[in-house]
Amino acid sequence: MRIIKEPYVYGSPHGFAYMELNVITLVSFASYETLAHELGHIVDAQTRRKGHSFFIDKKDLPIEEFANAVKRVILKECQSVKQ
Repeated sequence: MRIIKEPYVYGSPHGFAYMELNVITLVSFASYETLAHELGHIVDAQTRRKGHSFFIDKKDLPIEEFANAVKRVILKECQSVKQ
């Protein structure tokens, strides 16, 4: 993971996933939601949506929707651990 240095251009995304490199870049003030979404892209690249029951009904989703699905699982798991 890398942090995007200043200056931040207003309106730009808070994170990027370079899937072929397994690298995520984030602005220093990125939210957990942004991190979880970018991790979704890395999961997509590494697994090719194979090998786990989670992927069965999600294998045909567009790339952004798949990343959001992974984000929702990560955030839900974090909430359950917190409680």
